[in-house]
Amino acid sequence: KEGGLAIRWLSNRGVAPEQVRALVEKRMLAGPVVSVKGWLPFKPSARKIIELAIEEAERLGSQFCMSEHLLLGFLAEGESVAGIVLRDAGLQLEECRKELRNLRDQEPPPGDEGWIDLAWMK
Repeated sequence: KEGGLAIRWLSNRGVAPEQVRALVEKRMLAGPVVSVKGWLPFKPSARKIIELAIEEAERLGSQFCMSEHLLLGFLAEGESVAGIVLRDAGLQLEECRKELRNLRDQEPPPGDEGWIDLAWMK
């Protein structure tokens, strides 16, 4: 999200979000466009990243799982294209956790910007 904590975090680390996106897209295999109607289940790897993101949100004391927690989930999972691109950009999980905590302490994000309300999941 423009101006969100994840964008500020990447920018503070000298990583351009557009560059991360371009590198992920470049590494993904191009395939045909498929139109799907109805419920689309997550692949096990995507489900794992979401689970790790939720764990990161809880570890950081967040009420919501947001984009910054997904980035931590990608780093923690380690095998996804996005995780590899983030690590290749010099991001390390423990350092990023500390930086996110510091950023949140400086300027906590509004609660209504969350993706997943963790209270709802319990």
